[in-house]
Amino acid sequence: MLTRATHKKDTFFELRERRLAEKKKKLADDPSYNEKLDHALKLVINSLYGVMGNEHSTAYDPCLRSSICRVGQLMLVVHQI
Repeated sequence: MLTRATHKKDTFFELRERRLAEKKKKLADDPSYNEKLDHALKLVINSLYGVMGNEHSTAYDPCLRSSICRVGQLMLVVHQI
């Protein structure tokens, strides 16, 4: 999930990696798991998805937003969640 208008791609990838690391800690019942950090990172990443639908935003990217939705739907079907 990265809009083509983003100039700081490394920042997004760092956020995503930190979020995945926190999520992994939660699943492993790691005592260093930080719930507040996990939720904050999730909020930031999900907010980027929302901004992609705002035509007044520099992150506006309806094609990418649509593809994220399609991939999510396919994952639900494949994993039958």
